[in-house]
Amino acid sequence: MEFSYRLGEFKDSNYVFYLNDGRWINIDLSNKFPKYRLPMTNLGNEYWQFTIIKSKSINPYYKLGDIHYFKREFIRKFNTCCRQFERVGITYRLTKQTELDKYEYRNSLNTDNAKLYAYIYQILETDVKEKSKVKYYKNGFVEIAL
Repeated sequence: MEFSYRLGEFKDSNYVFYLNDGRWINIDLSNKFPKYRLPMTNLGNEYWQFTIIKSKSINPYYKLGDIHYFKREFIRKFNTCCRQFERVGITYRLTKQTELDKYEYRNSLNTDNAKLYAYIYQILETDVKEKSKVKYYKNGFVEIAL
């Protein structure tokens, strides 16, 4: 199942995560995931995180979805607000929140980012299973397949 999300605003002691399908989830990051991190993509970071989105390389070090770090000074040579660049047949994009979380989850890193990705994945997977049990909807009546 493919999905993405972005961290929205702080609301009622929770953070709102907006999903790509228009839904949202309130999550108490400070208590459930206290070491949750944002991607390193702003001027305050010495290194920026970029995700591989295309690769012509056969080197296993360069897999789609992997995150690589580049010095800010190197990136600024391309553009002061660089969001994407190509280097040696590999296209990199500034890392998004979902990409960071998924990368850490996929690589079995024991981080709060990986745990949050698994948590949201489980919520969405449960929702899909529940919806698949609905056989039909007619005149306000829902029949559930058990």
